[in-house]
Amino acid sequence: MGQHDASYKAIFTHAQIIQQLLESFVNQDWVAELDFSTLEKTNASFVSDDCRERFDDVIWKVRWKNQDLYIYLLLEFQSTRDYFMAVRMMTYLGLLYQDLIASQKLTAQHKLPPVLPIVLHRGQQPWRCPLDIAELIAKPSAALARYSPTLCYYLIDECQYPVAVLNDIDNAVAMLFQLEKDDAILTKAKQVMRLFLLVKHAPELERVFRHWVNFTLSTRLEDPHAFRAAQNLEEMAIMLEECVDSWVKQWKHEGLEAGRQEGRQEGRQEGRQEGRQEGRQEGRQEGRQEGVVEGESLLFKRLLAKRFGVLPEWVQKKLQQANSDTLEQWADNLLDAKSLEAVFHIADSIN
Repeated sequence: MGQHDASYKAIFTHAQIIQQLLESFVNQDWVAELDFSTLEKTNASFVSDDCRERFDDVIWKVRWKNQDLYIYLLLEFQSTRDYFMAVRMMTYLGLLYQDLIASQKLTAQHKLPPVLPIVLHRGQQPWRCPLDIAELIAKPSAALARYSPTLCYYLIDECQYPVAVLNDIDNAVAMLFQLEKDDAILTKAKQVMRLFLLVKHAPELERVFRHWVNFTLSTRLEDPHAFRAAQNLEEMAIMLEECVDSWVKQWKHEGLEAGRQEGRQEGRQEGRQEGRQEGRQEGRQEGRQEGVVEGESLLFKRLLAKRFGVLPEWVQKKLQQANSDTLEQWADNLLDAKSLEAVFHIADSIN
């Protein structure tokens, strides 16, 4: 498991996060009956028959009325969805029960505790895989139906929650899910600041989130080591806001310099070909202006792609038609824009 995944898993080793996850994202009435003061993290590593150990999962135990309930949280780090996840979950639960039988020396007088299996999916695309193992098994005859296994897992598909829903929940887990979405850097800055306010009174949890934010967002900065100087999430948020302003200023400076150089070169070349003083003067002026606009347009295109990813065709067309004044206005809009449409002051309905 890589450092990014390890830092994400570390977030779910905190009882406060597990409580928020269950209360806000598991829509079951019985959750209100759990005694969260009894939350206890348990061993999450089991050895299967082929001697492979599992370290990817987080398992918690909590009292529910007069019995223990195990929360089996499978952190799904795959970039692709696993259609047969229900089979994997059935195997993991079997290993959990075997471990409980061996470690607690259970006998015929004991009952195995109930388990809530949860798959936390982080991918950008919807999960769309069977949640019930029955959907993966061919329909048996009536005589064999009773022998078919039964198991469902609870899916939390974090990137599919609308932003409005996550804003209403407004806790650290909801903000974590928002940060997982592919948003602009300026949006990330506001999200990191809100996360800081939510966890600043829990220093150890704030530290874990800080490590995760560093691994998640540092690659999107000009200097991937910029966060090293940050003492907390608040300073990280400020750095993210400042980098957006820095990008725009750099774009304006580089665009002007590149345009001037290209304009001088094109002007001289055209002036020599004409062989007349008038041609040289006119070539310099026109070449300089065209070079400035082209240089600014290319650099602004890079800046847009850095914040919003691959640019649609309608953006390419607008950049081709823009003059220097228009590009500068769009650059000013970029400071506060939350979408490409907002940069260009047009309706969000454009495809």
